[in-house]
Amino acid sequence: MNRIQSFQPTKIDLLLSIIAAIIMPFICSILYDLVGALIPLLIYYGFFCFGIVYVRKKTLNYSLPDKLFTNGFLFLFAFEIFRIFLSIFIYEPMETFNLPGFLLTLFIWAPINAFSEQLIWIYVYESFANFYQAKSSKRKTFKVIGFILYLTIIALIHILFWTKFLFESESQFPWTIILISGNFILSFGYLYLYLKSKSMVPVFIIHLIVDSSAVILSLYSIIPYLFI
Repeated sequence: MNRIQSFQPTKIDLLLSIIAAIIMPFICSILYDLVGALIPLLIYYGFFCFGIVYVRKKTLNYSLPDKLFTNGFLFLFAFEIFRIFLSIFIYEPMETFNLPGFLLTLFIWAPINAFSEQLIWIYVYESFANFYQAKSSKRKTFKVIGFILYLTIIALIHILFWTKFLFESESQFPWTIILISGNFILSFGYLYLYLKSKSMVPVFIIHLIVDSSAVILSLYSIIPYLFI
């Protein structure tokens, strides 16, 4: 049974959300250039995804939903299988395959990332969307702001940080365009699944499939990028 815990954000949450969505990706990007991926990953996962979210919400919302295999979940699952098929055409295996690094990435990094990342994304949205409880024009405006910041943090963390070291791909029309467009659909889908179920479990499952398939198709190891 899913136990929904109400999150009533304050002005502190608005500030933290803006910092997370706009400033944090730049910090991670700069730190990667200086010291590699490990330190920014610890800040991203530890401080933002787990620390801020749990302290402010008092929960990570990982209780089981009343119903897991909803129509929305099944649609995103089928959509991701389609994306995996397209990924075959563009992902390039790493030039040097490292089996221990590949296995560590697949069985440690992929689950951690799939479990963690969307916690801060959705916190950013909820901080604004839930700020006003009564139906009003302000509530609608804040929901729009929250959604814009939700897309902003996803876009910036990928453009400024993840693209520096995560997976190699070859640009092939139209597969690359379709795959990139699919990422936007997934971003909408993650938020939709959470809002419908009030649980991160279905979001985690889809995200894990996304990350694991990319690691497998590219034979990727994150280990060489942890330190510079």
